[in-house]
Amino acid sequence: MRGTNTGPMPAGPATGQAVALPGADFIDYDPAADRIAKVTGYFDTATMLAQLGLQAHITPSDMEPVTTYGISLRVDTQRQATPGAFSVTWLDIDPEHEFALIEAANNIVTEQLGNNGYLGSCFATIGRRHYTFTAWENAEAATAALRTGAHAAAMRLAKSGGTGDNAFGVTSIWKPEVLNGVFHACQARSGDLAELTGQWL
Repeated sequence: MRGTNTGPMPAGPATGQAVALPGADFIDYDPAADRIAKVTGYFDTATMLAQLGLQAHITPSDMEPVTTYGISLRVDTQRQATPGAFSVTWLDIDPEHEFALIEAANNIVTEQLGNNGYLGSCFATIGRRHYTFTAWENAEAATAALRTGAHAAAMRLAKSGGTGDNAFGVTSIWKPEVLNGVFHACQARSGDLAELTGQWL
């Protein structure tokens, strides 16, 4: 099978990449009717995803209603300031609106990479729910970023139905009560926070 990805994928917009995959067809022949009854084709899906520049992740089966699995990513700014605040956001949306959310998140991160008060983020998607955990140098930096620019535009999009009529979520800012030192395996004491070389999340 050969082709070029020109349409959207579950993980985002079209990649424009080409695929060239070997495969196998298994043919069931019905001798009584003297005809082919069924053809089942198999292709290496993991190789296809790799050729498209994507990753294939294997997770355990969900154990509803207690445990569900998803995908995640981390944005590492390499900034070494000790965080004075964390923001936590989650948004429930229908799958058909994920592309709008991904575009909004990309705009937010691109904008915040130029903000010295932004220390990094972790994003997680589990079913309908999309989480963002972000470290900030202080609560003022978090407040300013969440109320202006790309994040404010994303909130307007969500509240106006741009991520679907069934979307709902929460945004919040938290101040840390305790930030312990860096621990190392097989060492009795924790090291100083200055040992961190960048990412907090």
